[in-house]
Amino acid sequence: MERPIAFLLALVALCAASALPDAGSGILLVAGPLFGLAAAARKKARNAALLEDVLRYLVFFFVGVGGVWGGIGHVFFADKIAASIGWAPSPFQFEVGMANFGFGIAGLLAPFTRPRSWLGLITAQSVFLLGAAGGHIASMRAGNFAPNNAGVIFYTDILGPLAMLALYGVWRRADTRRHA
Repeated sequence: MERPIAFLLALVALCAASALPDAGSGILLVAGPLFGLAAAARKKARNAALLEDVLRYLVFFFVGVGGVWGGIGHVFFADKIAASIGWAPSPFQFEVGMANFGFGIAGLLAPFTRPRSWLGLITAQSVFLLGAAGGHIASMRAGNFAPNNAGVIFYTDILGPLAMLALYGVWRRADTRRHA
């Protein structure tokens, strides 16, 4: 029952992220764990099961919904997105957008797969986002403090991967103990 609700909430989160584009990635980074905690509380999940629900929906919202949202922006609204980042439009935005769509679709499918399979997606998304954060830093050093270069997106490009990797590690340790 929680997965259909998650998809409905994903649409709401996508609308909220679109309405507040400078804060969208932050909304999604917070929405995932909150929904995971609510799902775990509903099931009275504890320990590894609780962590699994939080991680499941962190990946679903932050990677899945966020990836689709980023893909839509870079592919269909390239000029507007480039301006919000402080860049000139570029054909590379289409490639970034398609990478976003790929991560997004994989993130939306994550709740339907085994948690141990999420490490590859989390790792790939983390490399992508931490690399993007490096690009934002280089742009800031050159004086670019546009909202979608130096704002919330910069922080979530760092905090999102750290949260996913840390939570996966803690979950994996708890899950190993549960099955030992």
